[in-house]
Amino acid sequence: MLPQRFLREPSGSRGAIRAAGEYEEGAWRIQLTRSLEAPNPLDSKTLSDGEVYQAAFAVHTNASGARWHLVSHPQTLGLGIEDADIVAQRVDGDLSEAEVAWTELQVYYPGQTTWQWLHREEHPGKEAVESRTIGIRDIHLSLEEIADFAVELEQERATSH
Repeated sequence: MLPQRFLREPSGSRGAIRAAGEYEEGAWRIQLTRSLEAPNPLDSKTLSDGEVYQAAFAVHTNASGARWHLVSHPQTLGLGIEDADIVAQRVDGDLSEAEVAWTELQVYYPGQTTWQWLHREEHPGKEAVESRTIGIRDIHLSLEEIADFAVELEQERATSH
């Protein structure tokens, strides 16, 4: 996560991840790249062949750093692991010339969910969040369901204030 907008080219761990994308055939195609070696092991992970990592993505619209963004469900990212949600691949040489396998990833508007809301008595999943016994995919089985829930919750909050 980048906590702010940058006015100069990032370096170190903040510069390890690069993104390039374009809107094509009704969808965004975004290619993320990063070095396998962590520039600073205290704030990022070195990625190794044969390992699986947890990852989630946020897409910010209209250059907004906070609201009006879309998120993915948590995904597994495997470097050379074929049964991961996202199969990352090592590329040696010029990345722009590499054949890459695309992964389709749906994103949705998450509403204004906060850590505090997840731990309030009104949150129906409070106990599951606190006990960490189940994850978001176990409760909200589809992206449409959670997106609808987020919008309903925001409408409810707006009319109650």
